[in-house]
Amino acid sequence: MAITIEAYTVVAQKARIAEALEAGEIPIPNTPLADDHLWRCSFMAHADALAFADKLQALGFNTTQGPDSDVVVVNEFDQSIDPYCEWLKMAKWENAWIAWLNGTQPRTVFAKEGGTPRPAQA
Repeated sequence: MAITIEAYTVVAQKARIAEALEAGEIPIPNTPLADDHLWRCSFMAHADALAFADKLQALGFNTTQGPDSDVVVVNEFDQSIDPYCEWLKMAKWENAWIAWLNGTQPRTVFAKEGGTPRPAQA
């Protein structure tokens, strides 16, 4: 499974933030997207993505120390991942960038409704 990367995307390992998500502790600023392994929220401005990552850091998630951080910020435009991590893989698929958890296969891509590539079919 894989998720799309759009503009500046905050990506988290779903297993590491699941409890906080379920408890409503994470202030989600826009429409998130997830597969079985990854959770993400995308922003048009880099500063907004960094501000959201800072909020996650304040909740106790590692957003600054790699290679095994809980959360990273991915830049669609230059494909950078900050901080450096070894758990996220990226590639171009159709006309979009996708990301998936290292060790899994990106056979299905989850995208927002109307996005590119097309959302996964159930």
